[in-house]
Amino acid sequence: MKELYERHLKIRDKEEDIKRGHINELLINYPELIDSVLTKIDTSFGEHVVYIIHVYKNERDMIKIGYTKNTVEQRYGEKRWGDQITLKDIKEKLREKRLPALGAIKLENKIKEYIQPYNLKGQITGPGKGELYDISCKDLIIETYDKYYDTYKDMVGTKKAN
Repeated sequence: MKELYERHLKIRDKEEDIKRGHINELLINYPELIDSVLTKIDTSFGEHVVYIIHVYKNERDMIKIGYTKNTVEQRYGEKRWGDQITLKDIKEKLREKRLPALGAIKLENKIKEYIQPYNLKGQITGPGKGELYDISCKDLIIETYDKYYDTYKDMVGTKKAN
């Protein structure tokens, strides 16, 4: 196993076929890695939720758009950041539908094209801080989401890992 470990330390510079074989060898010798590998693959290839929520944070109503591998409740139940949105800040879930990873990122980006002038920068810190929008564009966000959801709901491919 020491030899496998030594090869692993140098694998990044190798060709794809060699990397693929190395990963297979690791999974055969260390099957406990399989679930972790699948979780990482889900980040780039698996199912994601694109959501729109109405939040009240820092004495202001806002719309938040985002995507996550989890549910909205799981996503905002995390406590990794100081001034982040939490479950208690969410006033209403406006949309929450599942798509393949590539479709999710494409749908989110399409919606952002339409609503960029309404972006509220500097309202919070932490994940998603650039995805807060003025409450006045609520209907536009929902209409754009509904209009393009079917375009992206079956779009399979990979996106960059978070």
